[in-house]
Amino acid sequence: MSKEQLQGYTNRLLLNPDGTITKLFEDNGVTKRSSKVRQDMESFALKNIAFSPHLLKEVPHAITMTRLEGETGMDGFLPQLPEATQVSIFESAGRALRFVHQEYQTQNSVELYLNRLVNDCICRVPLVENGLLRNDIDPNDLQNYLSRNIDINEIKRCGITVIHGDYWLNNIIGKINSKFCLTGIIDWEMGGTGSPYQDFALVALSMEQLHPVSREAFWRGYGLIPDEDMKQYFSIRQILIWMSEDLQADFSSEFYKDKLELIRKTL
Repeated sequence: MSKEQLQGYTNRLLLNPDGTITKLFEDNGVTKRSSKVRQDMESFALKNIAFSPHLLKEVPHAITMTRLEGETGMDGFLPQLPEATQVSIFESAGRALRFVHQEYQTQNSVELYLNRLVNDCICRVPLVENGLLRNDIDPNDLQNYLSRNIDINEIKRCGITVIHGDYWLNNIIGKINSKFCLTGIIDWEMGGTGSPYQDFALVALSMEQLHPVSREAFWRGYGLIPDEDMKQYFSIRQILIWMSEDLQADFSSEFYKDKLELIRKTL
């Protein structure tokens, strides 16, 4: 039996005849994060983090893992589901992320983390200066915002923990019955350690903006309502990361339209 290739944005995925999944890590210009770093993060998660698939085999540039049972690609068909089912999905997604953030906290220095974060943000702005100017965004205004609007006390309150780094509906797997039963979380390759607000930003950009029912349900499941200013700060940071790391980015596309508008409104 031949291997079936599954859809993947950053890497190729192969469905093996025995039902397992092989993920191939390549440097293909989609992201500046190297395939080696992405594979190392995926491997760490599969070995250590609940809700992830089980690691079966690892060789250079490839990981074979168990396949999680449940619905995939939920972002595309979610609006067709009853509202109660949607609420259950977002509550489950919130609970799972809170578990990860609480279970895998680190003792890393918050001050060192913040210095690196702000410096990284400031260094990224010149990389996308032309795109910003074409969209009526002053790069200097953006740098000033990123330098001055971090709330140290709020970051300390939430701590430094393992983050997923790409937390959206298509990376959440589960079974849909009268209620949603989460079976796992996939695609940990963009993860690492950092503030939970890094994941909160992805929730804001990929769930709250697209699926209004998520706004209460997700945070009810998570059990904590984040600070709106910090969530917005990290959302803008995440947009900047996408702009500076996506080597195939088209800033005039629909994907960036609302995100660039968010930056303009904030500044």
